[in-house]
Amino acid sequence: MKIIKIQEKVETQHKESKESSKIQEMKIKIAILRKKTHYKNFIIQLVLIAEYTRQERISVLRNHFFNSLQSEKNKEKRIKKNE
Repeated sequence: MKIIKIQEKVETQHKESKESSKIQEMKIKIAILRKKTHYKNFIIQLVLIAEYTRQERISVLRNHFFNSLQSEKNKEKRIKKNE
């Protein structure tokens, strides 16, 4: 009778040990996934910042070009006016 109880206890501890190692593996996998997600989000943010910066540069260049055209047109008007 005592041997059966000891055997059951050993089997229970073995099962618990297996479950514990599985839980530990799951925790490690979750940590890895979190890191990957963190890096992925970081990369996405960098890409978005780069895109925003690119769009800002384009906007600045457009404004500069438009202002240059306006300045040129105003010059031409003054020249025509003075003739």
